[in-house]
Formats: sequence, C-alpha cells, structure tokens
Amino acid sequence: MSSDDESREIVNDDEIEEIERCLNEFDRVNVEKLKSIRENLHWEENESGDLVGQIQPLLIEWLGAYPNLREIFRPKEIDLLLKDSIKCRQKRTGVDDNAGDVFLEFLINTGYKDEPEVDGEVDDDGKPLLRRTTPVHLAAYEEDGYGLQELFKIYDRFDLNFVNQSGYTHFHAACEFGFDDVVKKFLELGEDPNLLVPKTGDSPLHMTVTNQNATMARLLLDSGANPNLANLNGWTPLHYICKINEYQSHEDDDYAEVFLTINDDIQKTVQIDAQDKSGNTPLHLALDYGLERTSEILLRRGADVNLVNAEGLTPLHMICKRDDNSELLEMFFNINEEKNQVVQVDARDKKGRTPLQYAVANFGPHMVEFLFDHGADLSGFVFPSESDFDEEYDLQSYSCGSSIKLRLASGALACVERLEKRGYELDRGDALTIMNVLVKKQVFKMPLNLEEHWYDVERFATQAKGKTINSSLTLYEFIRSPPEGATKLLTYMEYFDFARISCIIRNYPIEPFDASIAHLCEMSSRRFFRRWALDPLMELTYYRLPIFCCEMIIKQLMNEDLREWHGPYPNLREIFRPKEIDLLLKHSMIYFNFEMENDSVFEFLEFVVKTGYKDKPELYHTGASRGLRDGTLLCARAIQNLRQVRRELHRRSRLHTFPRSLRVRLQRCRSTIPRARRGSQSSRAKNRRYATTHGCDQSSRDGGTIVAGKRRNPNLANLNGWTPLHYICKMNYQLGHEDNDYAELFLKINDDIQKTVQIDAQDKSGNTPLHIALDYGLSSDSEILLRRGADPNIVNAEGLTPLHMICKRDDNSELLEMFFNINEEKNQVVQIDARDKSGNTPLHVALEYSLKVTAEILLRRGVDPNITNAEGLTPLHVICKRDYNDDLMEMFFNINGEKNQIVQIDARDKKGRTPLQYAVANFGPHMVEFLFDHGADLSGFDFPSESDFDEKYHLRIDNYDSIIKLRLASGALACVERLEKRGYELDRSDALTIMNVLVNEYIFEKPMNLDESWYDDERFARETKEIEIRPGLSFYDFIRSPPEEATKLLTYMEYFDFAPIIISLYYRNQLLEASIAHLCEMSSRRFFRRWALDPLMEVTHYRLPILCCEMINMNLMNEDLWRVCWAAKLMNEDFRSVCLPPQTQATDKLRDVDNIFAVFKFLMLLIVAYFLLYCNK
Repeated sequence: MSSDDESREIVNDDEIEEIERCLNEFDRVNVEKLKSIRENLHWEENESGDLVGQIQPLLIEWLGAYPNLREIFRPKEIDLLLKDSIKCRQKRTGVDDNAGDVFLEFLINTGYKDEPEVDGEVDDDGKPLLRRTTPVHLAAYEEDGYGLQELFKIYDRFDLNFVNQSGYTHFHAACEFGFDDVVKKFLELGEDPNLLVPKTGDSPLHMTVTNQNATMARLLLDSGANPNLANLNGWTPLHYICKINEYQSHEDDDYAEVFLTINDDIQKTVQIDAQDKSGNTPLHLALDYGLERTSEILLRRGADVNLVNAEGLTPLHMICKRDDNSELLEMFFNINEEKNQVVQVDARDKKGRTPLQYAVANFGPHMVEFLFDHGADLSGFVFPSESDFDEEYDLQSYSCGSSIKLRLASGALACVERLEKRGYELDRGDALTIMNVLVKKQVFKMPLNLEEHWYDVERFATQAKGKTINSSLTLYEFIRSPPEGATKLLTYMEYFDFARISCIIRNYPIEPFDASIAHLCEMSSRRFFRRWALDPLMELTYYRLPIFCCEMIIKQLMNEDLREWHGPYPNLREIFRPKEIDLLLKHSMIYFNFEMENDSVFEFLEFVVKTGYKDKPELYHTGASRGLRDGTLLCARAIQNLRQVRRELHRRSRLHTFPRSLRVRLQRCRSTIPRARRGSQSSRAKNRRYATTHGCDQSSRDGGTIVAGKRRNPNLANLNGWTPLHYICKMNYQLGHEDNDYAELFLKINDDIQKTVQIDAQDKSGNTPLHIALDYGLSSDSEILLRRGADPNIVNAEGLTPLHMICKRDDNSELLEMFFNINEEKNQVVQIDARDKSGNTPLHVALEYSLKVTAEILLRRGVDPNITNAEGLTPLHVICKRDYNDDLMEMFFNINGEKNQIVQIDARDKKGRTPLQYAVANFGPHMVEFLFDHGADLSGFDFPSESDFDEKYHLRIDNYDSIIKLRLASGALACVERLEKRGYELDRSDALTIMNVLVNEYIFEKPMNLDESWYDDERFARETKEIEIRPGLSFYDFIRSPPEEATKLLTYMEYFDFAPIIISLYYRNQLLEASIAHLCEMSSRRFFRRWALDPLMEVTHYRLPILCCEMINMNLMNEDLWRVCWAAKLMNEDFRSVCLPPQTQATDKLRDVDNIFAVFKFLMLLIVAYFLLYCNK
C-alpha cells in the first residue's frame, strides 16, 4: 500500500469520526429541542392539534438515531399526542393534516410500545388497569382505519383488552375494522368471541359483518361466536347484513349467502326469521332497503313471507311502501310460487291497510298491476287518505325535484286507471284526495319570471328535440302541441316511464326543464281534473248554465282551478237554521237517485260532518212528530235500489230516451216522494211494507231495528225469492261494506225478539244467503252464516254448492281456508267432490277459471284428481283445454306426487279424447312435454282432427289477433316436434291437418298494398332494433335475414316464447301485421317444405328430377306448398271428390271456385317450370 493510500485511509477514518461526532451532536441538539418544545407545550389546555403541530417541523428534519421517548415524555403525554394525531388525520384541527401521520410514523420508528406495568397503569395487585380510554378507541370512533392499523403496532399487548366507558374494547375495534391478524391473536390468548358492548349490545360478529369480512366472520364463528346473538335493538348479525348496504353504500351482493354458508359448514343454525324489537325480520329490512339479491337469498333459505312486525307489516307491505319497484315484487312472487309458498296478498297491518293500499299511496302503478295479477282483492279496498300519502311522501316538508313531481302526477293517475280497470268505482272524495295531493306538491307550478316562449331557448330546444318521450314523439314536439291534442298523445304509463328517464337528465337549462315538467304534469292530469270538475262547476252555477257551456269553461281552466272547497270549515249554525239543515239532509237522500251523483250526496254529508255539526232535538218544536222525520228518511233510503236508474238519468239528457221499463219505475218512484214528504198515512204504510223486505239493503242500524220489529216477518221473500238476509249479503258487496257486522246484528235482533231466521232460505235460483256471500267474496258475512249453521253442501238450481261459488271467484285462499276451518270446528263434513248439473266438481271449476291457489288448497284437502264431469272430462282434461296453463299443470302434478295420488294421464272423455290430444289441439308444447314427462302413452294417441282444432279456436275469426297467429303457428309445430321426439310417426294426413288449420286461419296473410321494403320504415326499424328475439339476434336483423338463413336461426320454442314479447311494439298497423306474417312464414317453412316435396313429385308424375323439385320447393311460399299438397290429394281422388269435396271447414277454401282454379293454375305453372328447366338442361 502506498503512502498516499494510507494517508487517504487515515483521512477517511477521520472524516467518518467527524461525521459521527456531528451526527451525535445533531441528535443531542434535536433531543434538547424536543425537550424544550415539550416543556413549552400547554398540556393542561390540550389545544386540539397544536401539540403535534408544534413538534412536526422538528420530526420532519430529524436525522440520526431515534431517541427513547420515555426519557422525554411521560406515558400520558404520549397518549395525548397520539389522540391529537388522530384528530389531525380527521382534519379536525387547524394545522397541517400530515402532522398526525408524521408523529405516528416517528413514534413507531422509535420502537415505542405501550407498557402499562412500566407506566404505572396498574391496580392495587399490580395488574394492568383495563378500563382505560386509549387512542385506539378514539381512532375507532373517528373510523380511522389506517390510524388503527398503526396504533396496533404500539398497543400490541393482545393479552390486555382495554375497554372505554361505553364498554368498547380494542378487540371490538379490531373486529369492526377487519384486522384479521390482530383478532386471531386476541382469540388465541383467550378473548371471548361473544364479548358484548354493554351500551349497544353489539357482539364482535355484529361489527364484522358490517364490513362484509368473510374471513373474519369464519374466524369468529370457528371460535364459538353465536350467529343469532341479538343486540339491544334485537338485531342479529343477519339483520346487520341487511342494513349495511343502506348505511355503507355496499352494492347488493351475495354476502348473506356467504354468511349462511359459513354457518352451514360448521353446522350452526341461523335463525332466518329472528325478529328485532320492532318485529322486523332480516327479510323485512332487505325488502325495505330494496336489496333484491339479499332478499332472494333469504326467500330461498325459507324466510317466512307472511310474518308481521310490530306494526302488522308483512314483507309484501315493505315492498309496496317503497318506490315503484316492480322487479323486486316480481322476484318475490316468482320465488314464492317456485316454493309453493302462499303469500297473503290482502294482509292488513295494524292500521288496517293492505299492500295494495300502500302501493296506491306510493303511486306505484306497476306494483298495483302485479298485486292484481296475483289475486289482490278489491272488495275490501279503501282508497288512501291524504294522511296516507303524507306519510309516504312527507307532503308538508318534502321538496321533491321536478322529475319526481311528474312521477307523482302520472303515477297517481296510472294507479287510478288500474283500479278502475279492475272494477273499483272512484268517487269524488277519492278524486279530491288526489287533486289535493298533487296541488300541495305544486306539481303544476311554473317557474317565476319565465320567458313567454321558454321552449324555444336554444340550448333547451336542441336537447328537447333529441329526447324522445315515446318512439314517435320528442319532448319538444309534445310541448309545442296544442293543449287539446297534447292530452291525447300519451298514456299515463308513458308519462310515468318518461319521468324515470328524466330523473337523470339534469343538463337542461334549469328553468325551461322545470317548466317542461310542469307542462307534462298539467297535460297528464288534465283529463282527470276535467272529468271530476264538471259536476262541481254545474253545482256552483246552480245548474243554470247548459252543460256545453260548463264544458267550455272547464276547458279554459288550469288544474289548480278545478279543485273544490279547501281551508277551514265554517260553523253551519251561523249560516243555516237547524230546520234548514234537516231539510237539506232529507232532500239529499230523496234526490240521491235522481238529481245528483251518489258521490255528491256523500260529499255533502261528509262536509256537514267535518264542520262538526250535531243534531240537537230540543231545538225542534214540541209538536213535531219524531216518527214522521224517521219515516221520511226511511222512505228516502228505501228507494236507493234505483241506483241504476239515477245513473242512467245522469248520463242521458232527457227522460224520453230511457227504455220504457226504466221510465215507468222512475215515474212511480217520483210519485211516492211528495206523499212521503207530506207524511200521508197511506204512503207511510206502503213504505213500511216495502221496507219490511228491502230495508235491510241499507247500511243503517236504525233501519235494521225498525225492520226487525215484532210484527215484521224476517223471512218474507220478494218475487225473486230474496229474503232480507239475501239483501244484506248483496248490498254489503254493492256498498263496499265487506267487513261490517250487519248480518250478525240482524240475526241478533231476531234472537232478542225470539224470531227464527231461515239461514238456508233459497231464492228462485236456489241460492242461499251463503251462496250470495261467497259469490261476492264477503268473508265476514260468510263466517257469520257458517257459524250460525248455514248448510255448506246445499245446492242451487244449477247444482252449485257454496264451495263451487268460492271456486268461481279470483284466488281467495283466506276465504277458502276460513270456509274449511269453520266447518271443521263444527264437525261439518264438506262434500269437496260434489257435482253440479254439468257434473263439474269445485276442482273442475277452479281449474276452468285458472285459480292456482284455490286448486292447490282443494288438492291438498283430498279432492279426487280423476273424477269426471258429464262430458267425461277429468281435472287434467280441463287444464289441457285452457290456454298455456303450464304453471297450473306443474302444481297439479307436484301436489299429487306429494300425496302419492295416481293421476290417470291417459283418461278419455266421452268423445274418446285424452288430455294429450287436448294439449296438442290447444297448441301447448309445454303442456305436451309435461304430460310425456309424467307418463302419457303414445300407443293409443290419435292426432286431433280439424274439427278438434275448430272446436278450440273457432276457425274463421276475421279479426284474429296477429300475436296469437304467431303463437298458433309456432305452438303447433313445437307440439309436433315433441310428439316425434317421443316416437310418434307423423303421416301426411296429420301434416295436412296442421297446414289446413294454419292456412284457414290466414296465418300467412300479409296486408294489401304493402311496400316491398316495408321493414325499412324509420320508426318500425328503430323499434325492432331494440327488441331481441334471443341474445345476439334483434327482431330487425331477423326480418332482414335471407329466407334460407332465417329458417335456421330459431327453434320452434324460440318463436313460441317470442310471441308475447312482440306485444311491446307500440302500434298495431300494417307493418306489425306484416312482421308477424313473416315470422309465421319463417317458423313453419321447414315443416311445409318437408311435407310438400313428395306431393310435388306426385303432381309432376315423377318426371322432374328430385333436385328440380327441391329447387321449386325452395322458391314457393307456404300457402303455395299447401296447394301442392292439396293438388296431390285431389289427383288421388275421383272427379266427384274434386267437384264436391268433403263438407268440412278444413276444405272451405277449396270449395270456392276461385280456389279450385288456383290449384289447376298452379299445376300449369309447374308444367311451365318443368319445360323451362328441361330447355336449360
């Protein structure tokens, strides 16, 4: 080594020593600075953030070794600095946000650990004090996950579980924020996996599931955590899973399934239907928050779909309390149908409200439609009040956006439309409720200071022209349409669906956008407001204006102008004398059937009641006859049965337009009114006799008491054989009083005066009151009659028992179960297989009306599934005679399978036809498949004749629906496909039968004068591009496909299943009919070609090569191929058969001279084609 090298090495060593000396000095200086800062900090004031803020600059510039902080700070001071760091991280201080991170990192780098024994945090026995609020608790409270992760490096004594004043521990924090390694160490050292937080009752598992941590959940459960432990609110971990998506914005996922699977793996049972303090199950919560996937998991796991909470709400109520969520409702019903779970569609909560009432109050037309489709009963429906709407939408304070306003307006009227479509009679009170709700929500309010031509604002107009309300109408076009025309352009549902879309369109200029929504609201509800404002306007003008004048005024008014009385009600005694009020009330009842709408009378009575007016008898003269007053009112009530006459009178302008019988009844009734008002003895006597029989048809307890006097006969029947008890049952239905106790009151009054009422009295049709009550679905009246001893097996003139009457109504499981239960209580045997005059049992009737739930109950009650009616039809025959009754058939076989009941699959009716023949004649491929799967025998199968198809479809219906044509064509060939798959050998006669049916139904007939490129119509093309026949193939692409390719694209079942989907096309015109005909042509092309090839060779006497015949075959349309088949058939018959074909509907088209010539003309064309082919060759 040279001297230079040695010198360099010596210099280097010196330099290193100098550096180390400098660093040590720097460290000493830093430590001194840190101590100085520590001495100048105001610990007692605990200035938030200021502590770490003053230390931060020094820590950032720190070089060299880290100090031992225990020599600088006391343990409590470090705790305080850590808490201050957490506050800084949450931006709750005025210093740099990074100050907290800097101190945490510095403290961990120094190797500082929390040591309670060293720091003196011990009790008298020298054990560490566990009740201590640490920075870990603060970080958990602040939901600072990163801070917690760092703090557990400092507070790493997992044998010590520090707890704060509320009982929250370090172990709880680790579970809540998902630190698996920390939790595992706690558990290994003996921590209780079910340790509760006393203040909330939450367990570690509750906290784990809030973050959907499957690994942690399994760790806790494996260590003994209880999956059903409830907190102070009664929430189990499963309740939390159903709430976290609402609280923490998680997507609706499979975590519930993961949680339940973990418990399955370790053989722990989770209480699916555990109820919290409010009575809510996990299913209630999942549905309330709209969690479709979580709800599906719970339903498939067996959650009770009818369990009620503390408010009496079922899961179905919870769905209907949300926004219009048809997808959730559809999933709910579908799964319950799969599991054969009966849903109580008409269950009432503790306020007496059904799911249907909530759906209406929530303005959910799709939900209303779903409920009706699944058996919701209108008989007990009460239209929601304003308070119900207020409860759902918080009308007094909730300020909704413009799009929501349109959704409210259109949704309300769409709900009304669906109610009325199903038979509900909206009255003026209901209409006024809707008007009040919409006006209170200011749905018609236009923005202030709006330009007159706001719709022409350039930016708005451009965007409005590009936004379509439906396939043929833009928002701009609608706004510019005249009001009279605009009200007719859209349906309520189109307004409603557009409201959904417009919710996400907020890039419009705000004022024009709000104005456009207000305009849409005005137009959507204009017809409704006008309809209900016309009568009030005429009343306000005292009927002095002609009706057309009133209509003109109505047209000029806006919706808000068309409302009626609002504001505080007056004191009527300051306006009218008592006698005048009494006279108004009497006249209201007298003119109830003539001058006014029923609703007008009820509105007036309701108005008087709302003013608080009370009758005070002492105000009348002492000479007034109390009996006369009652008699006059009773007379007015007695003529209420002329309601139909009054409606007719209101609808028509002149009395002479009435049918004579109605006019005579009206005139007779009018003549009784003056005598009744004068109080003549004769009229009062006549009215008493009339009221004896008919007084019970009014909803008046007083009237019932008068009628049931000691001199009255409670069994007196009128000319129709109706007794007062018959009338009670009928009028309870007509007046909508299904749940009253008038029948019981009537019977009790007669009991009190020792009169016997004939419970089973039969009218001229043989119907008892029980028949009437069950036919109208009156559960309360039916129960009263049954408990009073009504005969459950008595038959009417048609042989119908009360059970038959139930089976003729919509599915009403509660009524049917009540019927059976009461008879069981009374040890009364119900003849469940009783036959009516046509030999039909209740099961036949239920299946005929497609009442799935009713049929299911009857089958489970032991009805004979093989019993036949007078025509020899079994219940299975009845199913197969119905259209597309796949669900009903599946239920039928499943229940009989469960009961080990043998079903006679191949039973024949009196015409020798089996269920399989009916299913084929009904073009039901799914039913055919079901029958084969359950053992249907092909050995005795006879292919249906044309008369069988004729009987089912009434051939030659001129206005046959296009959609049904596609269903027929594809269904027929799908049935044939299934028959051949199972071994049936279709012959030419069977094929020709199918062809005849399809051709005679004009299945392939296209509209006349149709453009060759009809499918390129702009609107039609746009719509068909949006409709998929199957994934990857749009309706438009299919129509444009070459015929040879199109015939191979779809199966018969894909055509069959697509038929209902095509209904979504907005309009039914020539283009739609053409597209349906095209689909029918393509779907049956292979079949027609297959069966026309041999006949084609026959008609050419086998002179053409088969290749030529195939080429001709490929270029012919289905109707031409059918003619080929018929030509071959005719050639094989004698001349007499050609001229006089069989007298059947199947040959109707060939009986016409024109069609005979068409066949021969076609033969000539074939000869020409043969000649040309020969020449080319």
